[in-house]
Amino acid sequence: MVCSFRLIPNSFKGGESCSLTYQGSTEPENVIGKKCVVKVFEIDENGKNDLLAEFNTVIVHASFPDLGKFDPDQTTRTDQFDNALPGPEYHNDPKGNLLPVPLNYKPVHFKLNLHGASGHIVLMQGDKGEIEGCVFEIGFSISIEGTEVYNSFKMPAFVDCGNLLAVNCANAAAFFKENHDSLIASRGVGTHFGNKFTYNYPTERKFLEDRCLSNFGYIDNAWINSNMGVAWNQNEKRLFDDNKNDYNIEESTS
Repeated sequence: MVCSFRLIPNSFKGGESCSLTYQGSTEPENVIGKKCVVKVFEIDENGKNDLLAEFNTVIVHASFPDLGKFDPDQTTRTDQFDNALPGPEYHNDPKGNLLPVPLNYKPVHFKLNLHGASGHIVLMQGDKGEIEGCVFEIGFSISIEGTEVYNSFKMPAFVDCGNLLAVNCANAAAFFKENHDSLIASRGVGTHFGNKFTYNYPTERKFLEDRCLSNFGYIDNAWINSNMGVAWNQNEKRLFDDNKNDYNIEESTS
């Protein structure tokens, strides 16, 4: 028995929908009305196929020009993978205070429609240690009453998730900036100090000695005395120390 199935479209963006359709068989009497299992895979470049989703379903008669369709009333998702997109994630600062702005993150995924059935979220699974690119090869297999009658591994579909990765990068940048701005407005200090780490030195003298050693390789007291109060504001130092203690701020090494 020869069967034909197809993912439409064959190439699409992350988060978008594709439809799995039944297109015909040399023995439709052995397909229509029979129980079948649909498995969807990510096709690994090393030949390992990672299961993404699995369904029990039945192909039933459909109106012309379709020869058949997956029956939504007899379609059940049977895999145990997460199949819901995460909501906004709230995070705490180092002292456990809730940051006011959530992080919005969307994992790489697409939506699968079994022709005639409702859409299903399919998240990429695979080995978390694998280094993945943006484009994933998607294949599927169809088994009818325990016998595989079709697989698309030699003719995969392609889902390009570069758009989702770009959105995640933009959302991460917005998460940092909006939290920074919001915390400055509410408490006077944001999520980072930038060049205020000048005041991480215990005294102005220690700060100028370090600059002197960095610039000249030795302590020049005349240079230090001439620069006292130039790059140092005692009120800023006091504010920095208070904020560092109140909000558990630490100097970044990166």
